[in-house]
Amino acid sequence: MDRYYVGTTDDVLKRLCEHNSGFYNESFTVKVIPWELSLSFECESSQKAYGLEKFLKRMKSRVFFRKSNKLIRIS
Repeated sequence: MDRYYVGTTDDVLKRLCEHNSGFYNESFTVKVIPWELSLSFECESSQKAYGLEKFLKRMKSRVFFRKSNKLIRIS
């Protein structure tokens, strides 16, 4: 898969399951099922989470996400 989803949620695993089940059937995410979690950040507030989401969405670079994924691995 060469697509990356950036979003904010209180429950990452629940959101991942929702996207992979087609729960958001009007969303672009339904077109590239299955999604895999490659990177997750926990923020101390919703405000900071939305700020990080906005920053990541502005990057719009597969190279950025690939390099980030190599630097910070999920165990």
